[in-house]
Amino acid sequence: MSLKHMHTHPALALKQKGVVLLITLIVLVAMTLAAISLIRSVDTTNVIAGNLAFHSAATDASDIGIDDASVLLRSIFNTNQGALLNCTPGINCQAGYLPKHEPHLEPPTANTTWNTYWNNVGGNSIAANNAPAGYAVNYIIERLCQADNAVANQCFTAVPIENTGRIGCDADPNIPCPPTVLTYYRVTVRTAGPRNTVSFVQSILAM
Repeated sequence: MSLKHMHTHPALALKQKGVVLLITLIVLVAMTLAAISLIRSVDTTNVIAGNLAFHSAATDASDIGIDDASVLLRSIFNTNQGALLNCTPGINCQAGYLPKHEPHLEPPTANTTWNTYWNNVGGNSIAANNAPAGYAVNYIIERLCQADNAVANQCFTAVPIENTGRIGCDADPNIPCPPTVLTYYRVTVRTAGPRNTVSFVQSILAM
């Protein structure tokens, strides 16, 4: 019995090699695109994480502005309570203080953003002390009244929990007596940090 040897036609062999080469190129292109996509995904994730970290740091730095505002407000209250009631911003008001607020300027509304709001009230802002390096912390204090002067002029107020703090202050003129009605003051802090990070924080103080 004789054995027949099978031979592959040269043209068929070349065609098979061409198909294998084409498939290999397609796989290489797919792997390259997948690698590029992965690199971009990791890079985007790092950028987002970095931005969130900077924004969080800016928000944390805002606490310095709130603390400074509280100290300033208490200082004005203890030395010249009248200055909290009636003054003109830019003339005889303490820097960083407004004796009334403008409700129509407050965000968020259809026509008011945080930047618009700050541009309207932040011109009288004051820089906080001891801001972290690379951060600019500014704040403004608004008395939550729609007019200046007396507290009765449409102010947001709260009744103190107790008036025991008045004991002794009536007998000593050097001790300022706490008011029987507390007026609300709003502190707005704007913090600017690295990568154009801007954070706005508001806090309400009663005094």
